Amino acid sequence: MKKIYSVLLLSVLITSCDFGSLNVDPNNPNPNVVPLALMLPSAQASYAYNIGGRGSWNIGMFTNHLPGINAQPQDFSNYNYTESDCDGLWRDMYATTNITLRQLIDKADKTTGGKYYAGIGKVLLASSLGTMTSFWGDIPYSDALKGSTGNITPKYDTQQAIYSSIQGLLDEAIADLGTASGISPAGDDLIYGGDLGLWVRAAYSLKARYLMHQTKSNPNAAQSALIALSGAKGITSIAQQAQLAFGINQTDANPWYQLNRQRPDVRVSSSFIAILNSLSDPRSSRYIDQRSSGSFVGLKFSSIDSPVPIITFAEVKFIEAEALIRTGGTVAKAAFQAASDAAITDVTGSSNAAYVTANGTLSGTQAQQLSQILTQKYIALFTQSESWVDYRRTGVPMLTPPSTVIKNEANPNGEVPRRLPYPISERLFNAANIPTQSPSLQTPRLWIDN
Repeated sequence: MKKIYSVLLLSVLITSCDFGSLNVDPNNPNPNVVPLALMLPSAQASYAYNIGGRGSWNIGMFTNHLPGINAQPQDFSNYNYTESDCDGLWRDMYATTNITLRQLIDKADKTTGGKYYAGIGKVLLASSLGTMTSFWGDIPYSDALKGSTGNITPKYDTQQAIYSSIQGLLDEAIADLGTASGISPAGDDLIYGGDLGLWVRAAYSLKARYLMHQTKSNPNAAQSALIALSGAKGITSIAQQAQLAFGINQTDANPWYQLNRQRPDVRVSSSFIAILNSLSDPRSSRYIDQRSSGSFVGLKFSSIDSPVPIITFAEVKFIEAEALIRTGGTVAKAAFQAASDAAITDVTGSSNAAYVTANGTLSGTQAQQLSQILTQKYIALFTQSESWVDYRRTGVPMLTPPSTVIKNEANPNGEVPRRLPYPISERLFNAANIPTQSPSLQTPRLWIDN
């Protein structure tokens, strides 16, 4: 990956919150007059900040990666998570990320030679929708992002339809990026520096990820994921993985860097640290910033210029290994060890053959082998919300609610959350379309969790 530092004023994106609806942002200039080269980095930075900030922080409380020790994070750790707590994330994803991506795609499709920008926009919109549907299930899409036409109360698409739309967007993106000629981004592409081939690899890798989300509800999901990665079409090295590096100034700093300094109420969980210690895991010193006041998220993710991962080479290989086990493949061990090695190397800067040999041998039943793969994937995806998807579709790792869990109407039995409640802004302003009026961390279960 080409490391690019954002020169955007991310503080504008970070503090943007309450708009009248998820379709309208009165602070955005007319997209018809904004160049594609300005729209692209704005959307990329917004998405990376959202998934690396609130998305990572909120969901990490549910996966036992992180506990909160004070204020709002402590409530999240105790599963006291309300429809107001997720309102800002929902609005930011729609009003700063998705609307900008939709405008970028529409403008690029109408611009002579704009297909490359459209393709990148579609990859990112697919990933954004994939993140959102993994949190909420049914979400607005086909009827959304149309505030300029007067539609500020969009209907919801089913989660199954959203996953179909994601695959459609990624297929369109691959076609757009393969166009013979066009206007190619360069420094305005904060992720790949305009390398269109890497965007195609990211698209195929994301196709596999969002197919694997469906292993519980779609019997062909694993085989389809392998097809998406066949022929080495996906990401095949650490250098190719999709991530956005933040800057060296306070105004464009990494979200975990900002959180650790402005709201230092989140720690690395003792249970996660225990897993690392039990394996003598070489990533411990990079995952954990041990201070006198506690175990903070470490410098791999919380340096001022740390990149936020969108999809990594290690994740792709873990996906391949799991899919091979599910389809009866005989070469899952090689993919598993490649995943483990990539995960170690990406964090520490060097391979660790002894660790890979000790922890990369598959044995036992299919369920036991899947558990071995998914446990290592859980470690590799520290701070990333994909671990929550894996838990809900596989039960790995086995998560235990805290002894201080708060039982309430949204989670009467104090169980590990299986969904986010719909935000209060939707209940108030889109009541006719919201799938349920009752905020819940359990029901209805998402389509991928049935």
